[in-house]
Amino acid sequence: MSEVYVSTDVLAKVKSALRDYDTDISGFSAKIRQCSSDVSQKCTHEMKKIEREIEEAEHRVTELKNKIERLAERISQLTKEKEQREKELESSEKQLETAQKQAEALRELISQFERQLSMTNDPEAQASIQQKINQLRQQLQRVEQLISRLREKIAMLNERISQLAREIPETKTEKAKAEDELREAQRRLELLKNKQERMKSALRKLNDDMNALLSASKSFETSAASQTAKSSSGIEKCMAAIEEYMSN
Repeated sequence: MSEVYVSTDVLAKVKSALRDYDTDISGFSAKIRQCSSDVSQKCTHEMKKIEREIEEAEHRVTELKNKIERLAERISQLTKEKEQREKELESSEKQLETAQKQAEALRELISQFERQLSMTNDPEAQASIQQKINQLRQQLQRVEQLISRLREKIAMLNERISQLAREIPETKTEKAKAEDELREAQRRLELLKNKQERMKSALRKLNDDMNALLSASKSFETSAASQTAKSSSGIEKCMAAIEEYMSN
């Protein structure tokens, strides 16, 4: 009798263990689904993050391209202005040389008339010579004013040309620096895009694997539940048979 009692107790423990197992197995696929959802959310977060990084990198590339274009245009404008100022300078220097020669000629002519005036005693002749001297002095004054303006213009042109001579290479250096930055930004953008493609490929594979795992977990859960039910039913039949035997 004691052996039968022990066997019934063991069967009861097995049945209890099967119930615990069934409890553990039940919801197994739901846990896998939740895990898959968590992983998917993390992957989505990372994808959005790299999308933002790519947008920022693309914006930086566009920004640098526009900057380089502006600097190239600026260099072209400065170079053209320098060439124009140099031509103006050359022309002004020639005008100055001509005006200086004209002024020198007028001074010499005035000196000649003044000598002639000093040697003339005739009042009419003196008046005529003096009138010529006055006219020449007025002409000389206009030429000297022109010389003064030309000298000021030449000084301003030289200052501007010197400024342009400094500004052009500085702008070229800035453009070269921006070009280096652009190459680096383009390289980073390409790396980010490659990383994004790898992440997309890995995410597709991960989704496929998670779907396969979910399908397998559902199949396992269904199979395990069915097997547990069969085992529990068998145990219950054994226990019923033992109880029937013991009651006779």
